[in-house]
Amino acid sequence: MRNPLNSSKRQDLQGIRGIAIISVLFFHFLPNTFPNGYIGVDQFFVLSGFLMCMLLRKSSSCSSLFQFISNFYIRRLKRILPLYFLIILLAITAVLTVFPLTAIDKNVESGKKALVFLSNRAETDSESYFKKLSMATDVFTHTWSLSVEVQFCLIIPFLYLIGAKVPSPKFETHFYVFLGMIAYIISDTSESTHSSNNVYQKIENSPEDESHSSTSYYPHFLTSIIIFGSFFPLEIPNAILRPLITVLTGALMVFPSSFLESKVWVYFGDISHSLYLIHWPIYAYWKLNNHEGDTWNSRLIVAFQASIFLAILSYECYEKFMNIGDPLNITRIDDDPIYKTMKGQAEKLSKLVKNKIFLMQQVPRLKIEMLAGMVEAVKGKKDLAEFDKSLIDIDPKMARLRYEKLEAECPKCELFDYEPYFFNKTTKTWRFYDEKMNGLTYITQGLHLSFHGLELIRPVVKSVCAKMDGK
Repeated sequence: MRNPLNSSKRQDLQGIRGIAIISVLFFHFLPNTFPNGYIGVDQFFVLSGFLMCMLLRKSSSCSSLFQFISNFYIRRLKRILPLYFLIILLAITAVLTVFPLTAIDKNVESGKKALVFLSNRAETDSESYFKKLSMATDVFTHTWSLSVEVQFCLIIPFLYLIGAKVPSPKFETHFYVFLGMIAYIISDTSESTHSSNNVYQKIENSPEDESHSSTSYYPHFLTSIIIFGSFFPLEIPNAILRPLITVLTGALMVFPSSFLESKVWVYFGDISHSLYLIHWPIYAYWKLNNHEGDTWNSRLIVAFQASIFLAILSYECYEKFMNIGDPLNITRIDDDPIYKTMKGQAEKLSKLVKNKIFLMQQVPRLKIEMLAGMVEAVKGKKDLAEFDKSLIDIDPKMARLRYEKLEAECPKCELFDYEPYFFNKTTKTWRFYDEKMNGLTYITQGLHLSFHGLELIRPVVKSVCAKMDGK
């Protein structure tokens, strides 16, 4: 069971990333020994599609279409682009200074494609992905997957908007399944075996971010199959491996495995973006200058170690410093920039306070335009659980984790919480109106407590006052 005070969101997703990046590294550095490791990139696509849909769902409360789309682009591209462009700059510098002269022209052209995210379009047979892997003369070969990522990122908000317009959540799911089937058919019937054509994994993820924890052996069994398929030393047919690992990765999002929350897997997941971008130029340099006809040698081991070391350095000193981590998948509250600010402010305030700092635990922010419909919803006998969900503008889950963590680390801090009064345990929804009084609201149009709401939480206020008086 994951501890909500030490993690926010899904450490198991980072664990999947960790397995994926290690399998890709083994495939690139030792392709004959680990011929199935390329499947790690497909896992990245599944994770990326899932996280994009989570971000779209969270952005759907924006007040305008422009804000919705721009908010998604800014938050997603902020994750991808800073390090991507930095690595391109460093790779081009290396090509022009330490690589053989024969590699310059090809890499300059490939660099231009990488800059505009067109690395996934092979124009000739010699430019196919697996051909480039075997030759390793192009330091930008691996950027094809980031090109797919950005291209998909540009179109997914519009697909999401179309799906959001369907009549009911049931048909919305059918819409995404239909899209996934179309993408899979197109991919499966394509003549090219280039991995970048295989993007159906991303579309097939519906925008649902709720997971269901499972304590049975089933998630561990799924994890074992993924690890076996990724690192098996004999080549598994592409038509079997890809659909199998794609589906199993999706299943692990629904049935999380505690094995994936291992610190080793999670940390490799944390550095996966840096490691993916950094390792290939280093391998290409070894291939061009140091392989001496060998499948591997001591210099390859040094190149492998250097890739990991530089990725750790990049993550700890650049990604964290630039705050470009994925905000939807922060694996520790301590790494959350908002929590860091809260903690710093609490520490300063604690020095000025003698006894207690009372903090109100967070509740959802509501949609102002929906408040007027409370009475109608109750009198009209609508599905109140669904109506409750439609009222929520910003979910408080992450904010509540921050405050719980803050209280645990701040000796003078004490939380008071309105959840017992506003959270309906039967429907498991936040409810800000009095159902017994025909939907009388607890919240004003200014998003403050109404007189009726103040009366409801009177016991909480009395308790805080009593503690302040020392009673």
